[in-house]
Amino acid sequence: MAARQGGRAGLRLVMRLLVGLAVLYLLLVSAAFVLQRKFIYFPVRLEEPLQRSTSPTEQFVAFPSTDGTRVTGLFLHPKDHGAPVVFVAHGNAGNILTWRPFLAPFTQRGYGAFLLDPRGYGWSEGTPGEEGWHQDAGAAVAWLASQGVPQSQLIVVGVSIGSGLAVALAAGKPVRALILQSAFTSLADVASDHIPLMPWRLILRDRFDNLAAAPRVRCPVLLLHGTSDRIVPLEHARRLAAAFPSPPMLRLAPGSDHNDLSDWPGYKGALEEFLGTLR
Repeated sequence: MAARQGGRAGLRLVMRLLVGLAVLYLLLVSAAFVLQRKFIYFPVRLEEPLQRSTSPTEQFVAFPSTDGTRVTGLFLHPKDHGAPVVFVAHGNAGNILTWRPFLAPFTQRGYGAFLLDPRGYGWSEGTPGEEGWHQDAGAAVAWLASQGVPQSQLIVVGVSIGSGLAVALAAGKPVRALILQSAFTSLADVASDHIPLMPWRLILRDRFDNLAAAPRVRCPVLLLHGTSDRIVPLEHARRLAAAFPSPPMLRLAPGSDHNDLSDWPGYKGALEEFLGTLR
């Protein structure tokens, strides 16, 4: 009898432990759902008034997004009419002022450039989120068209989370080319790589599913990725490369991490090689 009672007590203890673990897990999932965007976006806001243009070929611009949210960008006019214009969707930190140097390899070739600050970043209104960001990117493309820059003139560039905008912009569109730097297959895959026990595919509000959009991209594609990327593992680049209808140019930077890829000695050479094929 004593042994039976001891067995029941032990079972109750195990059940209480399991219930406690389940409650703790549900609390962690709830916290992840509520706070998820704080771990995805790291915007740097600009409180001073929108800067005035300092040159007739370089201007800060503001325009309404699809839902009326005021967003901003930096437009550098191409040297020659009809030259390519690089449309840049930057990473999840900073703003157009901190990302301005990223444009140098393109503008040095005489290309134009448009650097978008989607909602929540820099001078742009609103809060970050996938749906709004897609609206902002579409509005920016429409604004460029109103300035005489059609989609066929655009080379779309996406860096890290910006790849989620860039692939969507190029999917099914007549853009000139697509360049992806430190890109992922999807945001859910990245989250699962780091915290695999969370049900990210159920709770993530922002998906940026590049793997699903890639088969609809018909333009030339360059993929740049660091072999030591600790945020977006190299396997993302390989899987993404296999998803495009035509094999992209895949260039891997030995030893480069997620945020130092542009410092790779072969970085500019890889860009030049790819851009040279577009002639």
